[in-house]
Amino acid sequence: MRKTLYFVILVSFIFTSAASAITIHVPADYISIQDAVNGSVDGDTVLVAPGLYNEHIRFFGRAIVLKSEAGAEATIIEKVYEQWSLIYVYDGETQTTIIDGFTLRNASSGAIKCVGSSPTIQNCIIENCTIFPPEFDYFGGGITIRDSNGWARIKNNIIRFNDATHSYGIIGGGILINDSYAIIDSNIIYGNIANYGGAIDCHGGSVIIKHNMIYDNQAEITGGAIMIRDISNSAIINNTITDNNSLETSGGIIIYESIDLEIKNNIIANNNLNSIRAEYSHEIHFGYNCVFGHEDSLFYGFLPEVGNITDDPRFWDIPNDDYALHRYSPCINAGDPTSPHDNDGSIADMGAITFDPTDHLLNFSLLAPVDDSICANPPEFVWHSSADTDSGYPVFYRLYISGDPEFVSPDSSVELTDTVYSYPDSLIRSLDYSWHVKAYSYHHDSVFSDETWNFYLDGIPSMPIVEAPENGELVDSTTQLFWEVSIDPDPMDSLTYSAQIDDDPNFDSPEIDVSGISDIGLILDGVATVRLGDMPGFENLQDDQTYFWRVRGDDRYGLHSDFTDGSNFFHVSDRFPGSYGYLPGDVNMASGAWPPSVIGSDVTYLVNYFRGFPNCPPCPVDNLWQSADANGDCNILGSDVTKLVNYFRGTSNIQYCPYHSTAWPTSENLPAEQPSGWPNCEE
Repeated sequence: MRKTLYFVILVSFIFTSAASAITIHVPADYISIQDAVNGSVDGDTVLVAPGLYNEHIRFFGRAIVLKSEAGAEATIIEKVYEQWSLIYVYDGETQTTIIDGFTLRNASSGAIKCVGSSPTIQNCIIENCTIFPPEFDYFGGGITIRDSNGWARIKNNIIRFNDATHSYGIIGGGILINDSYAIIDSNIIYGNIANYGGAIDCHGGSVIIKHNMIYDNQAEITGGAIMIRDISNSAIINNTITDNNSLETSGGIIIYESIDLEIKNNIIANNNLNSIRAEYSHEIHFGYNCVFGHEDSLFYGFLPEVGNITDDPRFWDIPNDDYALHRYSPCINAGDPTSPHDNDGSIADMGAITFDPTDHLLNFSLLAPVDDSICANPPEFVWHSSADTDSGYPVFYRLYISGDPEFVSPDSSVELTDTVYSYPDSLIRSLDYSWHVKAYSYHHDSVFSDETWNFYLDGIPSMPIVEAPENGELVDSTTQLFWEVSIDPDPMDSLTYSAQIDDDPNFDSPEIDVSGISDIGLILDGVATVRLGDMPGFENLQDDQTYFWRVRGDDRYGLHSDFTDGSNFFHVSDRFPGSYGYLPGDVNMASGAWPPSVIGSDVTYLVNYFRGFPNCPPCPVDNLWQSADANGDCNILGSDVTKLVNYFRGTSNIQYCPYHSTAWPTSENLPAEQPSGWPNCEE
């Protein structure tokens, strides 16, 4: 009977308490959060709508739930006053006082101060908070638990970029536990800084630190990740503690004057100085941990127990802070066999993120650029989609690209929801690249593409350099255009050339616009040349007209150099080959072809012509000797014949009538009148 009565009274109490609890809405019921807290009683929920709230909050002993309606990213509390915390829990509150789902930022006296209390703090983002003197006596930058009356619980929070370095006594950049009991569970703690304990400082009491990601924190003195002092009967289990730094000792964990501490199933990797250091401490049970990549000793001041490994833990993606275990990680199933098994039933993994061998994401493959292709420009990357077969949640992608096939230091894209990505034009040309894509989901499951493919990014040829003809030179169909060849940086590539000729220096509508010049030109000893008359469109050029010309190098994959600047020009001669049926000097009148054939009778004719046709003394008198004598010795040598032949082929750029002043290189030796006996010349 007594038992039955007790049960009835207990059930009645439970239903009465539940019935009396209400939900108070902010700002619908109360404008401010503090007013809503003041209007609540034990068991109530204060539900806060999204928004920015500038205020400071105190619970005054109430056992209530202070919860955001839409989560931490949408519900922000910022300071009003300097040297005030955002939330005070000072009045004996227990775990039934819950702070759930807020961003607490930019406080100048810590985000949450708990003294003589032990609340639950969960699902919050605590960032960019600091603490300044005069409050330097054991307060942390993010969360402080002091003199607790029970086990405080800090769970599933992101604690980042908080600062506790402004005085010697300030400790615990992210979390400070002082003479208290606390469970620090499944938090992500990074980017914090303090004099002692960059992420966590525990000074007196007992703590359980488990399943936390602790990375990129710093201590100005010691304990880059965790500082333990005067602690007993505590545990550090299944945490990933990596890439933390200290300026003096132990970038990982420092233990001082403590006793009975169990440290197991952790990954402690890539922290500077000592990985873990103990001083004046006893009963440090250190087993089944992965300790890797430290500058000084891995262990200092204690003897490790069984099950520890010193291999690279093989995280998925360190540059992007993805510390999930690669499927080939030595930390999988390497934890203490007596620990609770992972969700898949296997032996516990080391670290905060357990590896799930079940393929939650569908495999997928790459599409473009295809393997071993050569790309003229940074390519558009395309791959098949994956899918989350368990939950149906969205799948995200990240593209990785590297000049190293081992992807030691890859570049990566931002988080993508599409399966197409155009890489910024920042890749080095003339280089082989490897690329693959990782798919991942909200569950932190991830899978890489089935393939890793390669492509070569083509290099751009250098601009050629124009050599001839000189600016303003008279040209005809026999004239050769010369330029120094382009240099292509790719050894497997070949070059051709494009040239344009236009009477407009802007080259808006070139008379000659030709590519593939290697097929019609000649490249020899680093110089390319093409005969003007061999270029398609030559017939479009007009006599007695100035033309501009330019040239560029083209590779076979579609890249080309810049054109030369287009300032080079020449003048087309008004004595075009073939304009006359008979040219003086062509004795056998081979007028059907150009250039005329030159035979012995032609040479005799030309020599006599320049010596004063038909009779001339052996050497000219009265300064009448003309340009046929190339070397000026009054003898007809090979150089004289060459000059005469070139004269009639048009390449000497002088007219065939010797008396015209425009026909001669110089005019000072010309007579005032035409000498008697010279042939008449048409204008």
